[in-house]
Amino acid sequence: SSRSNSSGFREGEKVEARYRGKARYYAGRIRSDNRDGTYDVDYDDGEKERGVQAELIKSLESGGGGGVAVSSSGFREGEKVEARYRGKARYYPGRIRSDNRDGTYDVDYDDGEKERGVQAELIKSLDGGGGVAVSSSGFREGEKVEARYRGKARYYPGRIRSDNRDGTYDVDYDDGEKERGVQAELIKSLDGGGGGGAARGGGSSSGFREGEKVEARYRGKARFYPGRIRSDNRDGTYDVDYDDGEKERGVQAELIKSLEAPTESARGGVSLRLDEGMKVEARYRGKARYYPGKIRRMNRDGTYDIDYDDGEKEMGVAEELIKPLDGGGGGGASSPTRSSSGRLEEGMKVEARYRGKARYYPGRIRRDNRDGTYDIDYDDGEKEARVDKAFIKVEDGGGGGGGGGSGFREGEKVEARYRGKARYYPGRIRSDNRDGTYDVDYDDGEKERGVQAELIKSLEGGGGLDPVTPSRPTSARPGSGRGTSGGLKEGMRVNARYRGKERFYPGKIARDNYDGTYDIDYDDGEKEAGVREVLIQPLDGFSVTSPRVSSPRASPRASPRAGGGGFQRGDKIEARYRGKARYYPGRIAGPGRQSGTYDIDYDDGEKEMSIAAEYIRLL
Repeated sequence: SSRSNSSGFREGEKVEARYRGKARYYAGRIRSDNRDGTYDVDYDDGEKERGVQAELIKSLESGGGGGVAVSSSGFREGEKVEARYRGKARYYPGRIRSDNRDGTYDVDYDDGEKERGVQAELIKSLDGGGGVAVSSSGFREGEKVEARYRGKARYYPGRIRSDNRDGTYDVDYDDGEKERGVQAELIKSLDGGGGGGAARGGGSSSGFREGEKVEARYRGKARFYPGRIRSDNRDGTYDVDYDDGEKERGVQAELIKSLEAPTESARGGVSLRLDEGMKVEARYRGKARYYPGKIRRMNRDGTYDIDYDDGEKEMGVAEELIKPLDGGGGGGASSPTRSSSGRLEEGMKVEARYRGKARYYPGRIRRDNRDGTYDIDYDDGEKEARVDKAFIKVEDGGGGGGGGGSGFREGEKVEARYRGKARYYPGRIRSDNRDGTYDVDYDDGEKERGVQAELIKSLEGGGGLDPVTPSRPTSARPGSGRGTSGGLKEGMRVNARYRGKERFYPGKIARDNYDGTYDIDYDDGEKEAGVREVLIQPLDGFSVTSPRVSSPRASPRASPRAGGGGFQRGDKIEARYRGKARYYPGRIAGPGRQSGTYDIDYDDGEKEMSIAAEYIRLL
């Protein structure tokens, strides 16, 4: 019996306990009384367990403790019996060597094996007398039941295949598994009346809902840990995903408490009518935000499968996490409207200044830290935490070439940033995907699908995005107005700081990349792509907004190579692999497919083709 009062077990008392709540008892001693109805146990085999509930413990001392009382009407020493060796399904003949006075017996088997602490229900007498009587009011063969497979906490549906006449049954599970010798207390009937199983407790309206925020006692211990209900097993137990990453299946309802205020819709309120094909919003994976999609399937357990508009799919979404968009009210708060320019939300498409640098990179808000900073997942795979709001600008709703009439037309001549890299490559629009992205056929034969509008610029005078007016609001940076007086133009004579070094070198603007960077052809024959505006000053009588020290034009720049020009095959270099911030050592394998690029063999065995010169430095 369960004991939480002061008359429990005493420290040092000899006991048996069901290790981790399993069916079998193991011998040990009480190490400490936790004063909350649980105990710490040191087992004789060296294992230790904390927070064991009193009902899982029974005393092995005649006077102490309040363990399970054992009837004296058991088996007698020397009695001829059959027993299920190690709890398995099959019975083996033997004799009772000793009665442990705690409902267990030591058995000497006829084949020479010996086993200690065999539970009475695993033994049957061959002497016609003693033993555990089995009630005739058990389960019938063919009866629909649920059983705890291998004694675990969760019940699985199946049917009784045979009654072993010893208080155990063979069960055929609905998923194809078979199990022999399942004890009656691990089975409950699904056929309404019959069977000796416990009354089924699952499915009542007073349970927890999937996705609900809860606290649960992990592994039945005394302390509660926060998490969410992952699934309702319909048998009075639940699967829980804990906030610290742990997962636990088959947690009993009495070990769980809700952290959410009860609402009418949460438990037993007016049910919404949701139909297959209905346009809805749902809380993906039980998170706070709703995402639009459609009901793909109504499941028989009151959950729904959803196809989200962004291509994600989710199965078994609880009804309370869904609200219809087809004219009816939902079960939750109204959907958050897309915010004005000042509001940033999780999942929103943005551009941000990676590590506070001048250039913006596209990505999405992963998390709002509620302190004016945000975690960003960039489109190129990088991640950055705690980006200040001042370094972020919203892409959604502002423009770009998305599915409206201001996009690019199929067949239009364009330049696009292949795979989101800094450099633009010429090509044509093959198709408009009507979601703000385009498929592009490049002039060098490459093809790319789903290129975002902001990575494309038109080379034709009429269609597409206006090359003067940016598709997104640009940051107010000195000299960033393209095409206006005081800016930088293609063909303009300039001085620029080659590779960001201190010294300026003369050359011409070869291309305006329309992202605040320029490609420059230097007078000594060098070329450099993606030079930031702050590293350039005009020589053609224009003034720039930001003051710069004039370059010593008297001394022409020495080429970084002895023979002038770029890198040569076999040069030992370092390069920024895939455009990332870190440099990796390697050698020049040869010139790349495009002018000013190189193929690289890295020392770690990686290879990379067509790397722009500005990502490479000599060793």
